[in-house]
Amino acid sequence: MTDRTPVGLDDPSPAPIEQPSGASAMFPAPVGLDELIAGEGIEVQARSQWTYARIRFVRHRLAMIGLFVLIVVFGAGALSSYVAPYGLQHIDITQSFAPPSWKHIFGTDQIGHDQFSMTLFGIRTSEEVGVLVAIISSIIGMVVGSIAGYYGGWVDNLLMRLTDLVLTLPLLAVLLTASALWGSGSQWRVTFIVALLIWTGGARIVRGIFLSLREKEYVEAAKAAGAGDMRIMFRHMLPNTMGPVIVNGTIAVAFAIILEAALSFLGFGIKAPTTSLGTLIVAGQNDPQKWWVTFFPGLVLLIIVLAINFIGDGLRDALDPTQRRVRA
Repeated sequence: MTDRTPVGLDDPSPAPIEQPSGASAMFPAPVGLDELIAGEGIEVQARSQWTYARIRFVRHRLAMIGLFVLIVVFGAGALSSYVAPYGLQHIDITQSFAPPSWKHIFGTDQIGHDQFSMTLFGIRTSEEVGVLVAIISSIIGMVVGSIAGYYGGWVDNLLMRLTDLVLTLPLLAVLLTASALWGSGSQWRVTFIVALLIWTGGARIVRGIFLSLREKEYVEAAKAAGAGDMRIMFRHMLPNTMGPVIVNGTIAVAFAIILEAALSFLGFGIKAPTTSLGTLIVAGQNDPQKWWVTFFPGLVLLIIVLAINFIGDGLRDALDPTQRRVRA
């Protein structure tokens, strides 16, 4: 008699389904993604937002050109003591107002200074002023903006009214007055005076970002976990503002260099024996027919500002998480 016992009643494990011959080749068994990647020898690496930002920045052609030019110019200024063909105190009276030549490619000034060497030393002073002003003003702006945006209320009103007060002041007039009273031609005093007057832009940017970040879920979670205000502000929220802060810092470098040159040109900035691009430009105003005295320092100043602006444009596009394509 044929056994009619249903399959699976005695044996709890179901019988395997047999595939016809050749079916495995036509219909292979499903393979997981991990097994497929391992079989192909593909290595997958996680990328952070900073990695994507770096890739976008490298693809920005104008930013890379500006970065290369700025490294060359600032590097020559930083190493001016070694790459300058003549020293800072070198004077040749017989070469007074000599036009550009192979011996003096930027010409000479009234007392025989080699303008190429003096321009290199002026770049060093201007880059020190620009970078230090950007650092100081960014720090002040981050502190003021983060406190105002995080606490809000009367703290926000007080700090923002102070910021508005600084913004309403005529910048050049205040700089001229402060430099005349406290600058005294010193490079470092002029640097701090400029930094204390241009921090307002960074403060407003950071404050606006903090107003939106303080409503995020991770901030509420940090508060529920017992984190203090300082830890929440500077450990959790401030890193999310670094993109706009970095971009604003690059703009501050160029702005500070231009302000220093303007102050020195008007006679209220850096003075001898310290050399800057502004003091070199002002040296030729009494002899306009000696065009090379003013032209080459002014050209270098223009190149520096353009390079910094190109870098800032690239950083703005690279640090924007919503950016999907490179514009330049």
